[in-house]
Amino acid sequence: MVPDALLPVRGSQEEGITEARDLLREGFVYVLPVTGFEAMELYAWPEVGEVQEPQWVNVAPVMPLMCIPVTPEGYPLTVRMHDAERVDRLAQSDPWNFPWLQDAGPAL
Repeated sequence: MVPDALLPVRGSQEEGITEARDLLREGFVYVLPVTGFEAMELYAWPEVGEVQEPQWVNVAPVMPLMCIPVTPEGYPLTVRMHDAERVDRLAQSDPWNFPWLQDAGPAL
């Protein structure tokens, strides 16, 4: 079963990239220990309210528990290109409808 999530990527027309999956590269996923990580602090966003980001941070160096190699072919999530100007515009006009997939184009 493929997880119901998406990876938005920003393409570059100057680079001639037209397909979102063409931006994916071989790499690694690092599994980190939970010790020392803290949730990012809440912050105020005008016209939206208080925001809690899903990121966790650790200000100290961390030794990975595991290093898992990944390839574009093995990436199971939906990948879509996005237009940064469109995202900025919609973030201002309609922040509660994120990720605005109605007109985002086909998933790859």
